[in-house]
Amino acid sequence: MFNGRRAAKSHPYMWRESVSCLQFYCQTLPMSYIIDQRKILFWQKALNCDNKVIRILAIMHKCSIDLILSKYCIPSVNMRASNIKEHMWKHFVDGAYKNGKIQFC
Repeated sequence: MFNGRRAAKSHPYMWRESVSCLQFYCQTLPMSYIIDQRKILFWQKALNCDNKVIRILAIMHKCSIDLILSKYCIPSVNMRASNIKEHMWKHFVDGAYKNGKIQFC
């Protein structure tokens, strides 16, 4: 008889590993990716804002923006939002595949 409690104790990472697979098939990014994606899109709008003060503040934080961009291999903050989302999705899929969390037949 299957005891779910015993299985969870013997395999503490069982649920964490299956989440990536679920997120892949549901086409949903993990929360950390979504937060970073929203930061990138926010700073993108701030850098292109008509308000000079907001634009200057965004330029002052360019280093932190670049760190997030490099984390996901995004070449520039000046890309279209759909391209940024596509780069982040590709990074998630590549990482999950390399870690063996998802497999392609």
